[in-house]
Amino acid sequence: MGLLLEATRPASGTSQLQLELASLLQVLFALVLVSAVAYGVLRALARRGFGKLGVGPVQVEQRLFLDAQSALLVVSVEGRRLLLATHRGAPARLISELAPAERPARTISQASGAEA
Repeated sequence: MGLLLEATRPASGTSQLQLELASLLQVLFALVLVSAVAYGVLRALARRGFGKLGVGPVQVEQRLFLDAQSALLVVSVEGRRLLLATHRGAPARLISELAPAERPARTISQASGAEA
């Protein structure tokens, strides 16, 4: 027990600034470590579908951001496809009901690959 107390006691030549810097580095290291673990856990959960939109009776098929505060959404609800406008701080607004999709829409990469 005495060795442990001596190991934690600052050396006689160590200044207060050096001790504070060492403590700061320990805190920063712990913060980086906890952040890395949290990032890894969240990535693993995301791969398993945790937090994805479209679970349940409402599915977001496509999202187009118009600016930082507004977007257009194509949403499927009970077999109906709806075009909604959203804006931060305001409720979603129905723009139009769309025809049912016979097949999934092609993405830009699929469309460019088919033409090339």
